[in-house]
Amino acid sequence: IIHSLLDHHNEQGGNDLMEACIKSAEWLLKVQSADGSWRQFTFHQLSSNTMTASALIRLASITGEKEYELAGEKNIEFALGLQAENGYFKGNGFDSSSTAFTITMAYSIAGVLEAGILTGNERWKNAALKGLVPVMNKVNENGFLVGMLDENFHSDSSFSCLPGSCLMAINAY
Repeated sequence: IIHSLLDHHNEQGGNDLMEACIKSAEWLLKVQSADGSWRQFTFHQLSSNTMTASALIRLASITGEKEYELAGEKNIEFALGLQAENGYFKGNGFDSSSTAFTITMAYSIAGVLEAGILTGNERWKNAALKGLVPVMNKVNENGFLVGMLDENFHSDSSFSCLPGSCLMAINAY
């Protein structure tokens, strides 16, 4: 929501929108675990909270509040600790299984990528690419991407996760 509020603030202005961003950020800081994750008020997909982290980093660049940036960076590093050698982000499903929907995978990649762009951190950008390339290699010639992938980027599913396909396309762009 912080990303959307900031986008709206950039278009319309208004202190109320910035106040909502700051209140959201302050709450996120209160519920962030010591390891950088957000375990409260979330499902099992721990690594896909990088979108929240990138929003905090973005907000810090506007407000100058270093604590928002540090909280965002801590979460990005936590998520990178969950990234396997093959690029897969572990702990990204809605349960403890080793498969994840492409939308939660795309969130992980998008947050790390955006945080890398915002901060100029090449290691983060490369980590996002490391997670993105194996997924893009699963796109069929007709553009179809399966809706779930396991930790080896394999799938037995025959359905598509439309938001996952869309966000993966945005990540790739």
